[in-house]
Amino acid sequence: MKRALIGHAPVDSGQLLVTDPAYLVNWRNDDAPGHAPCVDAATGKHYRFGVDFYSYEDKFVGGQFLSLGDPAYPGTVANTVNQMLQAGQWNKTQWPETGEYSYSGCCRATTQHDHIGGSVSQGVAFTTGGDGHFPVYLETNDRGGRRIVIEIG
Repeated sequence: MKRALIGHAPVDSGQLLVTDPAYLVNWRNDDAPGHAPCVDAATGKHYRFGVDFYSYEDKFVGGQFLSLGDPAYPGTVANTVNQMLQAGQWNKTQWPETGEYSYSGCCRATTQHDHIGGSVSQGVAFTTGGDGHFPVYLETNDRGGRRIVIEIG
């Protein structure tokens, strides 16, 4: 078996998508932040990680988020996002059904089935276990068989 490094796959979301570039015209750009949005059970308002709050330990005070680095954080009596989720004051919404060809569809595929991954209509999404630049190899055998190997571990 011959093996040649053909490139590296950069990852910042902890997941990769294998797809035919011709299908990218069908990609739904849903601007998902990587976490299912949280919804306030009382008001129905949605809050998104990476957009509205940046840590599940951020405190929610009067409709605003107070981050860990804020000088007022230690003395502020308020529930964190984690506490509100645990108490049922907030709930996580569901990702779209697995199979949707979008960022949130990929997130859904990689957070189900023991975090392995799955089909997203026009590709396959899978978890890498973290971020990085993962080497991609082309392997060929003596009979002309070929395969791509992405080393993620």
